[in-house]
Amino acid sequence: MFSDSCEYTNNTFKNNGAGVAVMYTKNVMMYENHFSKNWGAASYGILLKDISDSKIEKIFSMKILSDFTWKAAAE
Repeated sequence: MFSDSCEYTNNTFKNNGAGVAVMYTKNVMMYENHFSKNWGAASYGILLKDISDSKIEKIFSMKILSDFTWKAAAE
């Protein structure tokens, strides 16, 4: 939380309750990260909330237990 101007590149998040949670931040770059077998009460590999001016590309996931929806803020 509150981690402005961070970069997450070429990581593997596997076999844990959340994977990664990125919230209340801006200027984040997430590129070529792998998510596998992560599940918990509130997230399934990746939790994104209130992020602005950021770029997320090439997310790879395996065995997601639930569908998710991307919600973009109005410009």
